[in-house]
Amino acid sequence: MSENPDSNETFLSSHILGGEDELLNSMASFQEQGNRSLDKQQFLEAVSIYEQCILEFPDIISNYWYLGLSWLLYGDSFQAQTIWFSAFTQFNLDLEAPEISEFINFLKHQAKGYLSSQYPQFAQQIYEAILDWCETDIEIYDNLGQAIALQGDLETAIEVWQRGIELQPNHCSAYLNQAILYQKLEQFEQAIQCYQEVIQRSPDYLSYYQLGLCFTQIKRWEFAIDAFQNSIQLQPNYAPAYSDLGINLIIEGLLESGIDALKQGIQKQPQFYQALIQQIQNQTLFTPNINSRAIQFLNLLSFPSEIPIDLYLYLGKILSNFDPDSALTVLQKAQEIDPHHFEIYLTFGDIFYEHKQDYLEAVQCYLAANLSGSLSGINTIAKPGSRLSLEDRKARYHLKVGQCWLKLEHFSKAITHFKEAIHYHPNLAEAYYGLAQALFNTGEIQEAIYYLKQSLKEDSESALYLGYFGFLLVYNYQTEHGLFYLKKALEKESSMAVLVDSLLNHLFQAGKLNPNLNFSEVQAINPPTQFDELTKDWVKLHALNQLNYQQIYSETVVDLKPPKSLDDSIHFSFRFGQSVQLPSAFVVQLSQGRFWLSSDQTQSAILTSEQHFLGDLSPEFPLLSPGHPEKHPRHHSILSVQKLPPIHQIQGTVSVLAGLSNSVYFHWMLDVLPRIELLRKSNINWDNIDYFIVDNRCHFQQETLELLGITENQQINIHNLHHVQATELIVPSFPGCVAWMPKWTCDFLKQQFLIPDLISNSPNFKRIYISRNSAKSRRILNEDELLTILKLFGVEFVQLESMSVVEQAALFSQAELIIAPHGSGLTNLVFCQPGTKVIELFSPNYVYHCYWWISNLVELDYYYYIGETLPGYYLHRFTYPRNFSEDILIDIQQFLTLLEGV
Repeated sequence: MSENPDSNETFLSSHILGGEDELLNSMASFQEQGNRSLDKQQFLEAVSIYEQCILEFPDIISNYWYLGLSWLLYGDSFQAQTIWFSAFTQFNLDLEAPEISEFINFLKHQAKGYLSSQYPQFAQQIYEAILDWCETDIEIYDNLGQAIALQGDLETAIEVWQRGIELQPNHCSAYLNQAILYQKLEQFEQAIQCYQEVIQRSPDYLSYYQLGLCFTQIKRWEFAIDAFQNSIQLQPNYAPAYSDLGINLIIEGLLESGIDALKQGIQKQPQFYQALIQQIQNQTLFTPNINSRAIQFLNLLSFPSEIPIDLYLYLGKILSNFDPDSALTVLQKAQEIDPHHFEIYLTFGDIFYEHKQDYLEAVQCYLAANLSGSLSGINTIAKPGSRLSLEDRKARYHLKVGQCWLKLEHFSKAITHFKEAIHYHPNLAEAYYGLAQALFNTGEIQEAIYYLKQSLKEDSESALYLGYFGFLLVYNYQTEHGLFYLKKALEKESSMAVLVDSLLNHLFQAGKLNPNLNFSEVQAINPPTQFDELTKDWVKLHALNQLNYQQIYSETVVDLKPPKSLDDSIHFSFRFGQSVQLPSAFVVQLSQGRFWLSSDQTQSAILTSEQHFLGDLSPEFPLLSPGHPEKHPRHHSILSVQKLPPIHQIQGTVSVLAGLSNSVYFHWMLDVLPRIELLRKSNINWDNIDYFIVDNRCHFQQETLELLGITENQQINIHNLHHVQATELIVPSFPGCVAWMPKWTCDFLKQQFLIPDLISNSPNFKRIYISRNSAKSRRILNEDELLTILKLFGVEFVQLESMSVVEQAALFSQAELIIAPHGSGLTNLVFCQPGTKVIELFSPNYVYHCYWWISNLVELDYYYYIGETLPGYYLHRFTYPRNFSEDILIDIQQFLTLLEGV
């Protein structure tokens, strides 16, 4: 950029012929002022300075370059080009003059500076301007594409690189850049073509590796194997290539070679595995989000036994969810080693039952488990490596066989096996449930009811058991009790609406229900088929008055500063350009309006009385960026839902506050609570609101609702009522879009929860590290090692779980440096002072923008660091089936480099 100390010497003194010192000093003073204005992005001020400079020194052509640059960056490219062309005309220079080359190099120099300083929008403006002077410079297309890609416009970047390729078909970097973006866009065929073009011209191990990953995504395993092998040949120590080669070899049936490659992958990059195993062995890691089968497999890979049967068994189980056919191949290998291994036969059966729905083949596999001798009882001591007692093996065997016979409608056989399963395992809820189904189908209704009661004793929270129990009671003419249990099932799980609707239809057809009864509490509702994209358009269409729709805040533009990191380029998760526009915030009142929220709180809708849903009030996961084409209501999942749960009628005026994932602190604080502020700023009389729809199960929800004046008797918990309709439904919009909020939300939270007395009495920690060691996901595996280093920098260890919201607010308001793995605790960044430094820690496979976004809103100095994981694409995917739960390993020396630069 313009602060380069050599820029004046290059573009000024060379044009002053015999200039005196005084002239040079005056010139340098102007240039220094102009450069400062450019550095501060005060472009109009720079224009004024360079215009003055030209008045004083009209014969210095570089002054015109800087003046044009200032206009260009201000956004007036026409004025910039006019100044440059006029200058060259004034100096009688043609396009072959050396000054033209100097001018283009000047612009390149400026653009490169902005690009390296993470201001890609300015670099883009300059590179586009250069193309008006030089259309054949391939470097310009390379860098222009990068500048555009860094702002998140990947398709346009690809087009720019394509223009470069058309100019110079052998230009390798353009193909590589395209390949990376096509891969990111999951357009794997195009990515493959581009990687192949790169490899044809300049083969390297990373291009071969990424090519292999693209082939795996389209299941062309043999081509992937070839690519991974080429990657290893060029870089024999690249662990991810060994790891993914191993899985592809196994899928192709080359088990020994595949397992050997996997072992080499772990051996060459063991750090994450070793840290993870150590934490599990020390019982310091809560592991519900970790695949225990994958952990056992990794252990067996690292410490193999002489007979690898358990290795093949666990590998087969892991692969069953990914590629059932390859899992069967692996299990066949295990069967060759031990033809009488009980779990092998059970796993065979599970694959046919669960993944292939071939119940006859499944039952043959399960029956073979019995023939294997594992259930004979002759040897009641489990085999080495077996994790099941003889009774457990017998219970599992009979349960599986019973389930198959039930699917095949051999009900008498199913009954026999379910009863045997219960004999060996009296607490097996699945067996009682299966037995009840089989008995019902043989006409033994009373006995079916008895056994379903037993299943509910073992698992009283199962919506499936509750629903089927209600069905059996109604079938047995115990209508009132039956409807009660059907209602409970729907309260537990909104998606039960489809099954309950089917069960009710069966009861009607069987003549077990009086059609004149009121079934509103269990009657599923058809989903909407129409929508209005914007609430304000619906209001206009229905000619409603101003009280029905009140805009509280107008559209907002949020300016974004790029994050800082050790990366050469900004991570894709932070590429949203220099600003994002958020929609207006409003409050709408709907007569007989409805609110639906799925029981997992990932889908929602506001519906009008005429069965339309309002697109801008009906968010759902995934939470896409504002304006994303996939956010359009025509893509909403409610249009494909078979049934909605019954409507719960509420008499009175009700306001909707609940949103998505209400039990997640981030969404509660920044999506839900600011809706209260919108209500307060509207003309709606607060005292006329009878109830507020919320989720109040968590302590932080109860605390904040109390502080904001919503009493417990005003709260309706949406957790049990998934679909409500009110006489008058008042709906404040979300502050912006869900997970994308404007600055006023942060100001609101500060006003409500920053309490001066608490701040003065809270620990005055200036540097804090927020631990997630008691969380279920995203823990730092080598946290002790990290803490040892952080203590040298005066960083205090903090756990937020035991702190109230107002205590967390006070703590963050005094911090000057905050380090934390990605998690809801960083929501409290809203309480920080401007300029507070933040370092957010991520795993490579889950980088999310939300706390960088908050940092932009409250003017924090944001950095991110990406840790390490298991080598290769597959091992981490098998170990952490949900990528957002993946734990993090920190490279201490690398992290120190970042920390020392903060």
